[in-house]
Amino acid sequence: MRRLGYALALVVAIPTLASAQGTAWPITPVMKDALNTMVANVAKIEYAPERERWQANVDLWRVRFDNQGKLSPAAMKAMEPAFATMERNVGRLIEPKEKERWATNGNMWIIVRSSAESEMEPDPGMLKALFTIMQANVKRIDQPEEMERWTANVALWKAMLEP
Repeated sequence: MRRLGYALALVVAIPTLASAQGTAWPITPVMKDALNTMVANVAKIEYAPERERWQANVDLWRVRFDNQGKLSPAAMKAMEPAFATMERNVGRLIEPKEKERWATNGNMWIIVRSSAESEMEPDPGMLKALFTIMQANVKRIDQPEEMERWTANVALWKAMLEP
């Protein structure tokens, strides 16, 4: 997962002070619907590694929903198992498009985690660049169930980036 390490290095190198980092962002009905769609879809996944990746992602979103604004040390600790699962699981992916989607998603989560740990906010341009990569990749998905999960994930990231 060289990309994850690279993103972490960028987070450390390019942060800007966050004037409103501790400000809570509202959880909208669109966000709740997106998470509910993702949860229902993930429950139907039969392939264990895919279900494991998605469950880790759902777990991260749930912690994020429960901890609006700045993430507490307890919230960060609650996210650790999901981060470990996602990193281990994504590292085994072979299909390039899927690996790119998951690496991009993982990089975005690392940025969220790193900004909370350092009490700095990353350059919004970096998150938006990763988001653009994710959106372009998701548009190429041809399996309806996979598209539904990723569309819900994109909606959640969009809501976080454009509150």
